[in-house]
Amino acid sequence: GLKHIYANNDYGVTLFYQDDGKLETTSTGVDVTGSVVADSLNISGLSNLGSVDIYDSGSNAIIAADSGHALELRGRSGQNVTVYAHGALNTVFNSTGIDVTGNVVATGDIIAADSNSSTNPSITFTGHTDTGMGVYHSSSQDNLSLITDGVQRAFFNSAGITSFANVYTGSGSSFRNYGGTWSATTGVTGN
Repeated sequence: GLKHIYANNDYGVTLFYQDDGKLETTSTGVDVTGSVVADSLNISGLSNLGSVDIYDSGSNAIIAADSGHALELRGRSGQNVTVYAHGALNTVFNSTGIDVTGNVVATGDIIAADSNSSTNPSITFTGHTDTGMGVYHSSSQDNLSLITDGVQRAFFNSAGITSFANVYTGSGSSFRNYGGTWSATTGVTGN
């Protein structure tokens, strides 16, 4: 007949399914041949899942890929990957990018898309995606544009600041020109 349980004195116990050994006790724990289906899993100590280690460092829960391997977090098809910190939603990776709740602190460069447009900002604000800053290249130089409502209002380049509308200052302020010809008007009419 078929074996179901085999107990080997001083070596361990093996459980069989249709004469194939599926679970064997060892001096270090158990060896499983095949898949494990469980309602929950409680792991203590270091657990190695192929090239991934899962463990508790004493102050942090760690998921680490072995050297030479990338650690990928993937949501099921059509699902977001969410990260919680201190019990609160912190980061969501979705099909359009990343949403962060809280501050983003970078120790390196933050690189925005270069739309090369004077009316389509690369850096925008929630609810005001046609207002912000953008970079475009014109006349062999880069221009940093200030854009509101999809219209370029001013830009900075190697020549200085160019404004496409009025420039205002407070009543106690002034504009200065350290050389060249200066012309301006004052007051609130005739400008």
